[in-house]
Amino acid sequence: MPHIFFGANDAAFETHPQHVPVSRYIQNIQQMVNLITNPESQYYIPEVKILLISPPPVGDKLWIKHCCIDKNPNDHKNNHPSVNDNNIQIYNRSNGHVLKYVEALEEFSQLYNPSNNNNNNSSSSSSSSDGEKRVCFVNVWKSIMTEHKKLPEDLRNNQWDGFDQFTVDGLHLSQHGYQVVVDEILKVIGQNWPELVPENLPLHAPYWKDIVDSTKFNDEDHSCEKLLVI
Repeated sequence: MPHIFFGANDAAFETHPQHVPVSRYIQNIQQMVNLITNPESQYYIPEVKILLISPPPVGDKLWIKHCCIDKNPNDHKNNHPSVNDNNIQIYNRSNGHVLKYVEALEEFSQLYNPSNNNNNNSSSSSSSSDGEKRVCFVNVWKSIMTEHKKLPEDLRNNQWDGFDQFTVDGLHLSQHGYQVVVDEILKVIGQNWPELVPENLPLHAPYWKDIVDSTKFNDEDHSCEKLLVI
């Protein structure tokens, strides 16, 4: 199951070299999806299921701090650099700006909803012959913001507005942040493709309990083979 997880860097401001306009961002995503859903593509995978994962939110204040320290190493002595004109010039992302990419990706994903196929003139079909959804949207931005609202007030209103609970620097996710992502991915899979939930997947190798915990040695070539329990 391909996971397409782009946008955090694309959503940098126009003045930043990593910036990709929203329209181009969606075009790039569409090319990736079409590559494996278009029957005319050499990479076409019948019945493939794809997750489109939104970029996560940005902790504005924490990212400003990171950018300032990265630009001015001596600022590490100041735990909360001031937001002055010089620092604003260094600052290259905002949570409000990344939301535009999240909303555009969600809107794009609706084109791959079976209920919209009759109105979709795209060269790639997103649903299987039985109308099953082929592309699903995972709103990581919304999931983390929802968890953010659940934080205790003292954490939510700390000097980093609580985003230090989900990111290490305002942009890159922490262990807790990634756990929210994983939980949301599994929820979307369970809602749309329950047969692909981990516990429902078949084993492609013998289960360890089905392998005898003993070894039969061949004295001639010193090889060994595992005995399977019948």
